[in-house]
Amino acid sequence: MRPAGATDPGLPADRVSCLTASGSNDSLMQKGLIHGVLAASLLAGAAGCGTIDRLSASLPGVYRIDVKQGNEFDQTAIDRLQPGMAKSQVRFVLGTPMVEDPFHVDRWDYVYRFKPGSGEAESHWVSVYFEDERLVRVAGDFRPNPSAETLPVQKEQAIIVPPKTDDRSILRKTLDSIGGTDGV
Repeated sequence: MRPAGATDPGLPADRVSCLTASGSNDSLMQKGLIHGVLAASLLAGAAGCGTIDRLSASLPGVYRIDVKQGNEFDQTAIDRLQPGMAKSQVRFVLGTPMVEDPFHVDRWDYVYRFKPGSGEAESHWVSVYFEDERLVRVAGDFRPNPSAETLPVQKEQAIIVPPKTDDRSILRKTLDSIGGTDGV
C-alpha cells in the first residue's frame, strides 16, 4: 500500500486524487458508524438501568398508571386475626397468600406493593404461622393490636341447595313465558 501522497505512474493524476478522497470518506463513515453504535449501546444500557424511565416520569404530559401487586391488606385486616383461627378463616380475612412455600407448609406470606404513577413505591409484608392447622403467630410490618375491637369472623356454614324442580331448558322457559310454544 502506498502513502496517501504517492502517485502511481500508470494512473492519471485526477484518478489518484479520487482514490485519496474516497479513502478519507471511508474513514469518516467508519468513525460515524462507531459513534452511532456507541450511542446506541449507551442508550440501551441507560434504558436497562431505568434512566429513561425516570426521565419520562418528569416529562409533562406523560401519564403513568398506579401499579398494585399482591394482596392488599391493612392494619384492620390484621386486627381481625385471632390465635386459633383455622387456615380457611385466615384465607377469608387476608385472601390467598402470595407464597405458599412447599418447604414451610405452616407459614403463609402476604406481600403487597403499591407504586403510584408519580411517587415512591411502598410495600408491606406479613407472615402468618400455623400449628396443627391453627393460627399461632403473625410477623411482619403489621401486628395484631390486642386493644383493637375485633370484628367477628364468619364461621363456616353449609349451604343447602334445593333440588331442581323444573326440567325445562332456558330456551323452553323463555318461549313459554312469551307464549311462543306453538309448533316447537
